[in-house]
Parts: sequence; C-alpha cells; structure tokens
Amino acid sequence: MASLAARPSQALNSRVGDTMRCLGAATRSKKFLIVSVQVYSVAAFAEAEKCAKELGKRQRGGFFETDDDYMTAVLDGAFHKAVVVHLVRDVDGPTFAKALNDTLVPRMTLAGETDKLAQFSDHISARNLAKGTEVLMLWNVVMLWNVGASTLEVSVVPPGGAGPSSYSTMTPEITIDSLALCRGMFETFMGSASVTPTAKAAWVKGAKNLLESDNVKRNL
Repeated sequence: MASLAARPSQALNSRVGDTMRCLGAATRSKKFLIVSVQVYSVAAFAEAEKCAKELGKRQRGGFFETDDDYMTAVLDGAFHKAVVVHLVRDVDGPTFAKALNDTLVPRMTLAGETDKLAQFSDHISARNLAKGTEVLMLWNVVMLWNVGASTLEVSVVPPGGAGPSSYSTMTPEITIDSLALCRGMFETFMGSASVTPTAKAAWVKGAKNLLESDNVKRNL
C-alpha cells in the first residue's frame, strides 16, 4: 500500500470537504535500553485553501509570535483535518489505545465525556495493528448557523488493504460526536506537549508554506 504517512507529497482526497494537503510527516521513535526503535510515521492533512485563508487572517491580525501559534490556528480552524498514522512495526491495539488514553483521560474527564473516549479505545483495542497498518483519524467540522459541530471519524486500514486513492469513498468504521475528543486527539499530536515533536516541526513548516501561498494570491 502506498502509505500517506510514508509519502507525504500525496494529497488526501477525503469523502468530505475539499482535497486536503499534507502539512508534513515524520517518524516517531522510542528508546528501548540504548536502542532507538521506530514505532510509526505520522502525517497531518488540512483543507488547503480554507487553512491558508485562516492562517492569512491570523497573520494580518498579528497572531503569530511562536511556532505553537501556527498549530493553534490549524486546530482552531473551521475546516476538515486529518492525522494518518502508519505503523512501521507490530503494535497491539490495547497498547496503542492506552498510549492515547494516558494523554486524553484528564481532558475527557473534565469534559464529562469519558464514554466518548471509551468508544474510541474499545474500537482500537479490538484491532490487530500489524506493521503496515494505517490509522486514519478525520476531524470532521460541520458549520451549522455559525456553530461548528465536530465528529471524529476513524478507520483502520490493514496492510495490503485499500490504498489512499480509495480513502475518498471509504466509510469510517466508527464516528464519535465530540469536540472535546477531536480537539484532545489532535492536540496530542499538534499541541505544545506533542508526542511527535519532529512531526509537529514539519507541520509548522507546512503551515507557513500554506500561509505564503495565501500571501502570494493576495498580492497577484
């Protein structure tokens, strides 16, 4: 399978919204004793035109002072975004779910939505996450009367399964209506305490490139 996370130049044709552009990708490693072992590659995508416009508005408003501000703009933006995790080694579902739970439980407890997190965890825990598996997490933002409704859509694509070209027609395996879960999940990767700082640095660069494209269009 031509992995989206392994080939970040690819666009993500989602079944909702406009074509998403990859902001960047990187591989996360964990150290076992003295050996650094690669665990997964991760890529982030956003609706390019809408994301660029949001970044442009914030630049003109003097919003950007640090790199974290660029990620905040992506997180706040009323457009679809996605994180694609490509496993480069076998990981059992409960281990993957627990790693995210450890980060998300405090936020979801405060929001009173631990049941939403449990839906996600139960689904992932039941899956065999073999090397080559891709986990797609789409933050679906729908604007209703100027109010955004957020749904987390999750699909687990096994090795040798449907390739990225078919993701636009793929029905998500599970959908969870929860702004707290969407925000928390994406902040886990994009926030100030990102579990993937190398990827985050690549996404900041990608956001700046989108901003530059918006500036160029405005100056034509």
